[in-house]
Amino acid sequence: MTRALSRDYLECYERLARDDLRKAFELQPWRRQIAILRMVGNTEGKVVVDIGTGKGWTVSRLKGTKVATDIALQYLRRSRFSDSHRVRAAAEFLPFRKCADVVLCDSVLEHVLDPHRVVKEIRRIIKQDGRAFFSVPYKEDLSPYQKLSTTYPYTHLRSFDKNSIKAILKGFSIEKVQMVHLKQYPVLIRFVLRQLRLRFQLLYKAIRKLSICSYIIVGIDSLFCRFHESHFALFMARPESYDDRSVYRLS
Repeated sequence: MTRALSRDYLECYERLARDDLRKAFELQPWRRQIAILRMVGNTEGKVVVDIGTGKGWTVSRLKGTKVATDIALQYLRRSRFSDSHRVRAAAEFLPFRKCADVVLCDSVLEHVLDPHRVVKEIRRIIKQDGRAFFSVPYKEDLSPYQKLSTTYPYTHLRSFDKNSIKAILKGFSIEKVQMVHLKQYPVLIRFVLRQLRLRFQLLYKAIRKLSICSYIIVGIDSLFCRFHESHFALFMARPESYDDRSVYRLS
């Protein structure tokens, strides 16, 4: 279900996924992902759809019937998805009916061409008593991504603030909001740790294969990410009914 997207968009994300798997792009993703897991809670017995799953770290730690979607085959081929149904699909064109109890949309809306359509698709596939979990960059400086536009023309296409979040999440009532600050480590510390990692490359690769060490590895990878510090806004939202009066008010 990616036929409606342009070839250069798909190629950009295959290239980005390949390079991200070699050297992490994102700064301290585990801080945001752990916050999402705590917000989601227990999913045993539920259907979980993870849109734009990426490396699959978050969905791999949830229970229930899990469906991991992404447009990049490089991500979906990872062994971390062994207990999930893997589907190559664009977030704007999800190949599902109304089936999801939980939908994850973690760091996706800033990447897609049509974020409003993505939210409509989530509203279409989620059950009335389900919950959707979104995370978006909040008032982010986009200039570092613009410098990489030649190699990755479709990275962070937008940032969000209070008004844009309200506008885009039509059809949902926001029940909970949390801010996560991802801060860059000092250059000297990153340089020293990178040298240690290079010296013990074989040991590092061996440790990566042990799932019990995944929290440590994600933290190590984040030390050498390519981008800058940022703030992320996390939201738990439920499908809005016609008589809904309990919309969370962003201050």
